[in-house]
Order: sequence, then structure tokens, then C-alpha cells
Amino acid sequence: MRFIIKNPVTGKKVLTGELLGDTFVKKVKSGSKLKILDAYGIEASVVEDLKEKGCRKILLIEDGARKYQVNFDVFYAKSMRRTIGNSSYQFYLPLKYWERVDDNKKKMEQLSIFDVRQGLVME
Repeated sequence: MRFIIKNPVTGKKVLTGELLGDTFVKKVKSGSKLKILDAYGIEASVVEDLKEKGCRKILLIEDGARKYQVNFDVFYAKSMRRTIGNSSYQFYLPLKYWERVDDNKKKMEQLSIFDVRQGLVME
């Protein structure tokens, strides 16, 4: 499910992210980070919709490369709610609460699990 909002400054419709299963995926550019808080924002209306739809995790993809994830309940509880500048009312969660996702580490863990199930041991 795609989430599209109307940008309050330009009036244009903007894709804010997509709910894939129970994970909300949001692509961001590092230039849009709220530097003073070291945080990214998600529009409050989207967050409330995600809560209603049973979202369990949020995944940020920064500049198409770096990935961060956080449990939805942690995001909801620890976020600061603000309207900053010309933006809409948003939930902001500093990156210190997010977990960095390392794709290579995940692949190795998946291979290790596979090898154990096959009776092989990798070192």
C-alpha cells in the first residue's frame, strides 16, 4: 500500500512510503534530515494510518544505500511530534534509536542458518 500526501509548500502529491506486509518502507535523502535532531520525519497522518493498519516495523533507505530500521511501537513512543518550518505535522525520531541494517551481515546469517540445517559448519 502506497502512502501519498499533499506537500503543504508546493501543493504537489508526494509518495511518502509504502507498507509492505507489516513494514513501512520510506526512501529518504540525507539532505532532508532534520540535522539539529539527527532525525527524519514521517507525517503524523501517515503514522496514525500505519498504526491502524498494524505496522510493526519502519525501514528507512537513506540515499538509496544506508538502511535503518526501528520497531513501530518504539518509533511511536519515542518520536517528537512537531511542525517545523513549512512542513506538515510530523513524528521525528533521532537516528540513535534506529538500528543500522547491514545487508551483508544479514546474508551471512541466513547462509549460516541454511548451513546448520544442512549439517554443514562454516567458520
